[in-house]
Amino acid sequence: MNHLIASGIAPGLEELPNLEFKPTCPHTYCRLCGEVFQTDFDRFPHRFATYDTPIPIIIEYATSLRKLWSQRHARTHTEREHVQLVLSGRWLTPEAAYRLAAFGVISIGDLVLDDEIAAAYKESSPVPKNDAEGT
Repeated sequence: MNHLIASGIAPGLEELPNLEFKPTCPHTYCRLCGEVFQTDFDRFPHRFATYDTPIPIIIEYATSLRKLWSQRHARTHTEREHVQLVLSGRWLTPEAAYRLAAFGVISIGDLVLDDEIAAAYKESSPVPKNDAEGT
């Protein structure tokens, strides 16, 4: 099943004081618990670029950090949790939807077709309670 995911739709989020997360920059997240990961390399690759290390190398490095985080974080959940998510047909769990809504990540199909996901989005905070990991 294909899933339609809206990402970066958090107007005003970048204006919050002390929040490092940038919704329009690359990031990754857990579809089971809603934990988010983003580094300064994702947000500001130009700051780290040099003649010897151009921006494409910085972006590649940031991508590898996100992939590594995803692999490590996946192991914090049981195999059963991963299988249950796949079998559910959902893109994410209600718990993840609740946390990810504040970061501007919305699973449109789940929102429309799943009452639990819709309720999680409705009850979620409009702003993150914690910043993304990696900040």
